[in-house]
Amino acid sequence: MFALLVLLCLPGQAPGTAPSANPAQQRMQAGRDALLAKVGALQASAERALEAGDKPLAMRGFLSAGKTALAAGEADAARAPLQRSLKLAVELDAGPTALEIELLLAIDEGLAGNHAQARTALRTLQRDYPLAAGRRETQLELGSLMMKREHWYAALRYFEAAADDWAAE
Repeated sequence: MFALLVLLCLPGQAPGTAPSANPAQQRMQAGRDALLAKVGALQASAERALEAGDKPLAMRGFLSAGKTALAAGEADAARAPLQRSLKLAVELDAGPTALEIELLLAIDEGLAGNHAQARTALRTLQRDYPLAAGRRETQLELGSLMMKREHWYAALRYFEAAADDWAAE
C-alpha cells in the first residue's frame, strides 16, 4: 500500500496531495509575485526619499514602481505609484517625465480594460505633444488598442506610423 502511495506522488509532492498547476504557470506566478514584491520595495524607497526631501529621487522611485507593476500586468498596482510620480513631475516641472507618466497611465487604463478612456488619453497625448519622445510608444499603444477592438485598418495605420518614425531615425 505504501509503495503504491509513493508511486502516485509526483516528485516534490507530498503524499495524498493533488498535482498542482503546470510548471510554466507556477513560474509565471512566481515571477509576477517577485515583480510585485519589487514594486513594494520601490514604493518604500520612494517614500523614504520623499521624507528626506529628495523629490526627484522619489519621482523616479514611484515611476519605477509603476513600470514594474505594468510589467507584471497588474494595472491596479501600477496606478497609485504612477499618479504619485506624475504629481511630483508636475511639481518639479519635469515635462518629458510627466509626458512619459501620462503615457504609462493611459497604458494602465488599457490594461484595466478601460479601452475607451485609454484611447482618449493616448489621442490627447498624441495631439498635444506631436513631436515628443513618447510619440512612437503612443502610436504602438493606440495600434494595440485598435487591434483589441478588431479595427484592423486603424491598427495598421498606427503601426505603420510607428514604423515610419523608426525609419526616419
